[in-house]
Amino acid sequence: MQIGRSFPNAEFHNYSEAFEYLNRAHWNLAITQHDGHQDLWAGDQHLFRGESVEQVQAFVLGMALTFSLVGPHDIPGFEPRSR
Repeated sequence: MQIGRSFPNAEFHNYSEAFEYLNRAHWNLAITQHDGHQDLWAGDQHLFRGESVEQVQAFVLGMALTFSLVGPHDIPGFEPRSR
């Protein structure tokens, strides 16, 4: 899943890069599967349950886009990718 041309300056362009981006900011994201559902976790905190992988991917992309706009700039150890 990709974000398309709407966000050309985003530091990520697909789900995998967005997942990595959030984990570099210490979100500690993980996905588990149970009873046909996909669950997204941040450490031990449950964030989202989807019925498909695509739903979780869309949620992660939205989360990463929002996080990039709010600004992770003051997080110790967070280093945005250089362009």
